[in-house]
Amino acid sequence: MNSAPSRSTPRVALVLGAALRPDGLPSPALMRRARHAAELWHQGKAEQIIASGGMEQSGRSEAEAMQEVLIAEGVPESNIICEKLARNTWENLSLSRELLPDGAMVVLVTDRYHAFRAGLMAQRLRMDVEFDCPRTPRTPVWVRFKGYTREAFALLVFLFRLAVGKF
Repeated sequence: MNSAPSRSTPRVALVLGAALRPDGLPSPALMRRARHAAELWHQGKAEQIIASGGMEQSGRSEAEAMQEVLIAEGVPESNIICEKLARNTWENLSLSRELLPDGAMVVLVTDRYHAFRAGLMAQRLRMDVEFDCPRTPRTPVWVRFKGYTREAFALLVFLFRLAVGKF
């Protein structure tokens, strides 16, 4: 049996936020994720893109910064939905879930190191997602170590909160 979605099933790329720099410019991770979502749109792998992320530190949200990148990459504004309230991965997923068209196939766009925890959260929210992670450029070992260490800690916090019934 073919489990591929039918042509009528909308495919939505859900881009999880990443930090903005203090001056409001996208961080490398945010830029990488937004550009990857634009590629998915250009390749016909997503009809819509939800840019998710709040955390307004410089007068705009992560979602607004991603929207600017997506438009600069040729994605029409009418194909972009901004979710501007999420403060963390759980909120990225739960708040964006409310914006999805009925029956949508969700393509989660985040960095590979973040995908495992995001997948656990999506599963907890009963979201059926597939991942399409951008390639990461060669980065110094200390930068990768910092990312994976932060993610390991965040995973432990999530698992603890799950165990005590906070999710």
